[in-house]
Amino acid sequence: MKLKTFGIKARDQELALERLMVLSAPNGSGKSTFAEAIRFLALGYIPSLGKRPHDTAVVMREPSMSATLTLSDGRVVTRSLEETDTGFHARAECSWLESHGVQRHAHEILNLFGRDEQDVAEALDIRQLLNAGAHQREARIAGLLSASHSAPESKLARIRALLLERPSHHDPRALGAALGRLEALLRDAGTAEALAWAAEERRRAASLVLQKAKAREELQARIAPLASDDGEQIRRLEAERERLERELGALEEKALQARLREERSERLARALDAARAALHEAVAERERWEARALDLAHVPEDLFLVEEEFERLEAPRFQEPPAAAALRAEADAIVLPEIPDLVSAGRRLDALEAREETIAESPWSEVADIAESLRALSKSRPGSPMIDLLVHAQRLSQLARQALRAAATELRRRQADQRARAERLRNESEERAAERIEASTRQTALRAEADRIGKEARDAHARVLAGFEEQRLDLLRRRDTLRKTMQALSTEDRRTSAALDKAQLLVESLERERSELRSPADEGVPPEAEVHRALHDVRRELASLGVVQTGRGEVDRLAQEEGRARGSRDLYAGLERSLQRLQEEEIMESREQITAILASILHAAGRTETPYFTAAQGVFRIGWCTSSGKEIPVQALSGGEWILFAAGLAATVLILRNAPLRILLVEAGEADAHTLSALLDGLRSVGDRLTCALVLTPRAVAAPGWTVVKRFGPAAVAAR
Repeated sequence: MKLKTFGIKARDQELALERLMVLSAPNGSGKSTFAEAIRFLALGYIPSLGKRPHDTAVVMREPSMSATLTLSDGRVVTRSLEETDTGFHARAECSWLESHGVQRHAHEILNLFGRDEQDVAEALDIRQLLNAGAHQREARIAGLLSASHSAPESKLARIRALLLERPSHHDPRALGAALGRLEALLRDAGTAEALAWAAEERRRAASLVLQKAKAREELQARIAPLASDDGEQIRRLEAERERLERELGALEEKALQARLREERSERLARALDAARAALHEAVAERERWEARALDLAHVPEDLFLVEEEFERLEAPRFQEPPAAAALRAEADAIVLPEIPDLVSAGRRLDALEAREETIAESPWSEVADIAESLRALSKSRPGSPMIDLLVHAQRLSQLARQALRAAATELRRRQADQRARAERLRNESEERAAERIEASTRQTALRAEADRIGKEARDAHARVLAGFEEQRLDLLRRRDTLRKTMQALSTEDRRTSAALDKAQLLVESLERERSELRSPADEGVPPEAEVHRALHDVRRELASLGVVQTGRGEVDRLAQEEGRARGSRDLYAGLERSLQRLQEEEIMESREQITAILASILHAAGRTETPYFTAAQGVFRIGWCTSSGKEIPVQALSGGEWILFAAGLAATVLILRNAPLRILLVEAGEADAHTLSALLDGLRSVGDRLTCALVLTPRAVAAPGWTVVKRFGPAAVAAR
């Protein structure tokens, strides 16, 4: 396996994990980086720092950190933590899972190291066990051993069965809430933490019982002298109390009505003053509007004149000047002369010259050649037949030459005619080209003059159109201004008129309400001093009547609270007893297996003692027994003996849990050379049952069978 870290503590690290490995380097060299990286990889947090992301982030060197473990079968698991603008973002990834969410990947990684977070945290961090004081060791070990058994659901079922063995009347709601909390603790923290919680809740409930009982007894002692057994006196006081309460209610109602009328009158006076001021302001604003409307009385007439002028306004149209049109017509009437086709004449002449070369290939040439051959044959063979043949050959030769001369003469004549015709066409073409150039020049000049005249006309039309557009925009601006003025006058008219009407209605309403409020007050309202005396008498009579009754009601309430506290105390005491029984059963179930594996580790480490475990009646005892039979509890072990015992016990529990990755981390910084050597020998005996045993020490060690790494990083040097 290979472990690689990024962004964790001082620097990035990379290490190939062997089954038995010792990291031997001075403090500060980066040994603990690997231990924290393995814990972070397995759990997503570091148990000694806390479960929250910002607790784990204290070991981050960069904005993000990650730990990657490549397994021996090639699979890869990775966990990372990244700081973003909105907080921390955690990720988990397993190479063999194609998709699924982060939770699925995180659960898969956790299952590689153990059954649940509690198991994995205890297996990968035994520092709390090693650092435990003598009086804490048994409790720590009991929690470690009891956490390695059945699932939380089966534990809760066993606790229910133990509670039923001792029947009691518990509040169903309190029992359900306690069992729900207990199930969460069993799932997240284990039996030991659940037992500690039940004991603390029992102590808190017992303390509350004592507080409520003491308060109840003190209150009973205070109200005892005031208690009365005269029923007639109590009935008389009850009747007097009811009469005084009715009289008090009537007096308070009359006083309240008087105060309300007075307060209402004051509020109406203030509101009427404000309404009259608002009416005065509305009248003044209406007068200002009327004056402004009088000043702007001419606006409707001005708007009518502007709109009438705007309707009469017509945009000028463009018309091309006649002179330009005439020049264009004259230019279009000019016809350009056609130029003769000199190319065709040249091609015909070339064709005649080419035929001159073909005369030599004429059939008459072949006839002449045959005649010459016959003449040569007759001369070579004298005789009468040859003479006739010679005569005929000479005649054929004469006829062939005459035909060839006639064909050549005819061809030369036709060539001369064609050359003369081509010369005439060339002269005619030159004359026609000159005439065409002159006509084209005239046509271009006429069109240029027509364009100039048209441009001058268009420029003049554009100036006229610009003046028209300026006049139109000016009329539009004047019309919009006059319309806005009229609209503002109309809006102001409606607003000031509405404000004036509203102010007048408010003043009239307030004056009418005030006049109604000034009507004669109700008769029979007593003076203020008499009301206060009556209130004082009522309170004194009510106090004398209610002291005993209030005290008795408080006593009853305290008694009920005391009963509920007793129920809670009994409930949590039952849970504590059940959890103690459960822990004892779990420890005793695995005692033989734990004793056998731990004894083999201790014997391999050179110890002759044998471990022992007992759990009964809430008492847990653990230690080792010497060869003479003397039991030595863990509280009496020396520092080195405790390190060896605790590490061996952690390895034993890890083996029994049998997770896919059984990684044991032992940070033995406090162990001396002798203890460290014995520890390595003991763990080597069970090395084949562990995936990896990683011991961290600042000491230089010679460890047969172990891989000792003295330097860390991408180029780590290891010596076996």
